[in-house]
Amino acid sequence: MGETEGQFELFEETPLLVAVLTYIGYAILIVFGHMRDILRSWGWESVPTAAEPVSEVMNVVGFLQRIHIARSADRCTS
Repeated sequence: MGETEGQFELFEETPLLVAVLTYIGYAILIVFGHMRDILRSWGWESVPTAAEPVSEVMNVVGFLQRIHIARSADRCTS
């Protein structure tokens, strides 16, 4: 509340090395992601490793979401 017009918060400048290393890290992640997509499209990666098995917890969450959606639809139509 005690702010007047023209005041703003000051932050220290980001070091150049940190900014450059961040961009390089993102570039490496993007390149590896594209390589994985290409290998998957060529059929070299046949087993998707990122798939999660369906567990009882996920079934319960899905069930509760369906109940919520059904109850919301009932309220909207009346």
